[in-house]
Amino acid sequence: MAHQCHECGGDDLVTIHSEGDVVCRGCGLVLESRILTELCSFADRDRVSPAVPDSSGIGSSGNALRIAAPSSHTSARRPAVRRLQIVQAQIDRGRQFQTAEMEEVCSHLMRLPTSILDEAKCLYARVLEARTSRGQILVGIQACAVYYACILQKQPGTARNVTEVAEAFGIPESLFTRADKVVKEALQGTRFFRDLFEVANAQDLVSRSVNKLQLDQTRDRRIKRLAIDIVSDIEARKLLQGKSTGSLSSVAIWCAVSAEGCSMSKSQLCKGIGGCTVVTLNSLLKQLGQQPWMRTASR
Repeated sequence: MAHQCHECGGDDLVTIHSEGDVVCRGCGLVLESRILTELCSFADRDRVSPAVPDSSGIGSSGNALRIAAPSSHTSARRPAVRRLQIVQAQIDRGRQFQTAEMEEVCSHLMRLPTSILDEAKCLYARVLEARTSRGQILVGIQACAVYYACILQKQPGTARNVTEVAEAFGIPESLFTRADKVVKEALQGTRFFRDLFEVANAQDLVSRSVNKLQLDQTRDRRIKRLAIDIVSDIEARKLLQGKSTGSLSSVAIWCAVSAEGCSMSKSQLCKGIGGCTVVTLNSLLKQLGQQPWMRTASR
């Protein structure tokens, strides 16, 4: 091993173990190198040692360094690989075109932030991976993805109801309803389904449903707090036993909205949160009778 650099005369030498080199710290000259050179013998006559080579490497058993003939499997499968590449490229182009339409609607027509657009793209891609639909209903799936992305993000002022989203995408609400069934089927078992549809109790559903309404932040908090208290009172008194959590939350939210003096009709509320119909809401309000929090909800 060298002890002095023959270029600059310095003795400050360092060994780089990862490279196997001895380098002068002063001028950077490599004095020694332990890296094996890649000198390969590609013919039997060029071999230095007559010993039998190791046959575990790539190539023939007579010379491990000799390159074997091209694989026949690769040549046979090349057309199939090319067809797969073409199909994948077509799918990617289709998805890019569809997500570009979503971006146009979200950014220019609905004025939604980028975070909601990104969430909608993730939802849409997850539904397409399930391969459950094609054709015109894809536009409805895009609308559903944007609608549910607004719910998941929970940003103030970004809530949109079904009518607004359907109008922005230029589709009837009937197509949105059909696409909604496809989306729910495709999202089974994913985090999106758990966050959107799996509700432990009516109190959780109240919070999620109020997020769908276009309310200012202060009124949103008050209505949530009051509606949760009403749901808790209904459950404690066992007033509406056997009714779904969606029906309970709709009744509680309507009572809270009425108590706050919001200018919202029952039809607008039911369409905005999707918990029940107006007929069901009226029927449940009659069953509740004269409760303390029903004084302003009977209109």
